[in-house]
Amino acid sequence: MLKPLEQFICDTCNETITNVNEGWIEWERTSEKGGDIVGNFRICHHTPKCQTLRKSINLQDLPLREVSGEKVHAFLYKFLDVGPYHQEKFEKHSIKDLREYVELMRRLTIPYYEEARQFWNKAMEDGYFGDSNEVYIYIPENLKNMIKNYSTN
Repeated sequence: MLKPLEQFICDTCNETITNVNEGWIEWERTSEKGGDIVGNFRICHHTPKCQTLRKSINLQDLPLREVSGEKVHAFLYKFLDVGPYHQEKFEKHSIKDLREYVELMRRLTIPYYEEARQFWNKAMEDGYFGDSNEVYIYIPENLKNMIKNYSTN
């Protein structure tokens, strides 16, 4: 089992990033009328092979350790609203695809989600979630049980 919020699965090679010092987060920022737009968020190994956006002229990136632990929320919130210090009046968030962004948030902040998401489609096919509500399926204990159930199959 992965160590929650410390180990991740590389979006390129699908291998385990065994600690945040081996990981990298990358995304693209483009300038559009009305401000910058961010998207294509990826968690990967800090290697040229796995950092697929490194040649993009729109690349933004950071070591995974800089967006983990106590720093994660400051990193994630900045894309929703930079705050009144940098922008007196809120105009709009900079996120291109909100669903993609929430997926990143879950990966970085919900214990066991990173590993459980590997089994998500199979669990849905099996009816594993039943009539669970939109919160219940993301509760860490339920994610941990899903991992135990599907990692042995």
